[in-house]
Amino acid sequence: MQKLVVQITVFALAQVIWSNLSEGEVSVHERQDVSAMQQRSKRFIAIFVLFVALTPVTAYSFFWSKPASSYKRVVYINNERLSAEQLNRLKQIHMVTVRNGDYWYDPVSGHWGAIGSPPLGKIPAGLKFGRLREHVSSGQSSVYINDRRLQWQEVWGLQKLIGYMRPGHYRLGAKGYIGIVNGPIIANIYRLTAAQRTSAKAKPQTTSFIKDKPANGRCIASLVLRDTRLMSAECG
Repeated sequence: MQKLVVQITVFALAQVIWSNLSEGEVSVHERQDVSAMQQRSKRFIAIFVLFVALTPVTAYSFFWSKPASSYKRVVYINNERLSAEQLNRLKQIHMVTVRNGDYWYDPVSGHWGAIGSPPLGKIPAGLKFGRLREHVSSGQSSVYINDRRLQWQEVWGLQKLIGYMRPGHYRLGAKGYIGIVNGPIIANIYRLTAAQRTSAKAKPQTTSFIKDKPANGRCIASLVLRDTRLMSAECG
């Protein structure tokens, strides 16, 4: 819209200049007509002032001012660029706003993350965004979930929930059930995570002293916090 207004203004200015020059050619033959010369001078000054006033506006409109529609969205998911329609659908239907960037998405579990990183969040599963590739998270372990190779910190975090994970391929569903591919379900990681958090909140952070006698017969007093021995010393 701004460019259209500027173009109309410039066109009108050109018309005024052209008509002024045409009248100037006639006034050359009428040098003795002082009033015509004065009128020509006034028009020239008016045109010059208008030109000076419009120059910054024109420059700003063409070189600096950009309408919101000119900013392009550049979003890649699983090595495929999303269209404006796909981005709008994500926002309107799934309430997901995606910043410009390069991401991976697991259509089985719904987990997503930036290329080269572990999962950053979870959105609805089953969306069509290309094929999930093995190395999208830059994983170096021998554990795979839904064909994505995990980083070591992901494996350690899962092992705190479900125990030792053998090298191999695992399947993780949208509801949190994890198991070996073509094997039985091991556990539900979402339920285990919720139970772990509830247990941590319910368990009071109390300290206590205990005394025990090791094999050498000496009395040992210990300060214990949450089943963790903080310090020990011989009984006085």
